[in-house]
Amino acid sequence: MNRLELIAYTAEAQHWGTYLNGFPWKIAGCATFRQPVSATTAQVLFTRFAEKLEKRTGAPLSCFVASERRYSGCGSSPIPLHLHFLAASDQADGLAETAQHLWEPRFGNAKVDTYDPGQNGSYYVSKLACHANGDIFFRNLELMENFSPSDLIHANQLNPYVPQELKDKTHGVFLRVR
Repeated sequence: MNRLELIAYTAEAQHWGTYLNGFPWKIAGCATFRQPVSATTAQVLFTRFAEKLEKRTGAPLSCFVASERRYSGCGSSPIPLHLHFLAASDQADGLAETAQHLWEPRFGNAKVDTYDPGQNGSYYVSKLACHANGDIFFRNLELMENFSPSDLIHANQLNPYVPQELKDKTHGVFLRVR
């Protein structure tokens, strides 16, 4: 990847982060698998997990998930493909603990925490959006109201999280107009 491609990819990831930051997320997590899996299998397994979490809480689960093809073990043995995710439900009490306890016996290791908007988790999860080492998928986003700015390019120019060298990099397809 040359420098221009890297800047374009990073700007796209920043736009995704700003957009995702507009949702009222309740939990953020990283999850691995016991055995190496493909990106397609990872998506299927996460969907099963989300459905089980919905059954357990009795409410729909909205989520944004990014698979990453780099080693992580969430503190345990590293595995090549793992997931980062943000999720929300109307039944948020104990959601992080419930998610952690549902994932681990069925799929692998997980670290699930209550979402803290001040920690910029939406940017971290979107770090590989539009990158060859990652895939994204989401479900039920339409169930949540999004409070992100209508102009993501302008918002990134004002955002202290966005590096200075990316503030003037724009891609019109990432403009969001309400």
